[in-house]
Amino acid sequence: MKKLGLCVFNVLAFLAVLGQERVEIAGAEGKSYFLQTDWGKVYYEVYGEGDPLLILHGNGGSAKGRHHMVPDLMENYQVILMDARCHGKSDCTDKDLDYFEMAEDVRFLMTHLDHQKYTIWGHSDG
Repeated sequence: MKKLGLCVFNVLAFLAVLGQERVEIAGAEGKSYFLQTDWGKVYYEVYGEGDPLLILHGNGGSAKGRHHMVPDLMENYQVILMDARCHGKSDCTDKDLDYFEMAEDVRFLMTHLDHQKYTIWGHSDG
């Protein structure tokens, strides 16, 4: 039994190193990740299955601010939330935020997830 416990601990530690964690919000369960870019890490969460819906928060917001939407949207989509650079759990650069770089982060995440098409919802800077 002790060996099994150690094995489970090692597997969980390995998953933490990969940056994958389970996320639970009211009515939904997903996983969170960090995507390494050339400037730092982008935080994102994935809930459910189906056609991908990428939700982009506004300036000063984060993925957490959209958690209330996830349970209903999961009925029809795989919901993807991301924190823009210098927001939420994503890393921050030393220079001012730039819309082109923020858009490149979105493109990089979409390429990484490798879906054929996306529906994107955002407001303000999103």
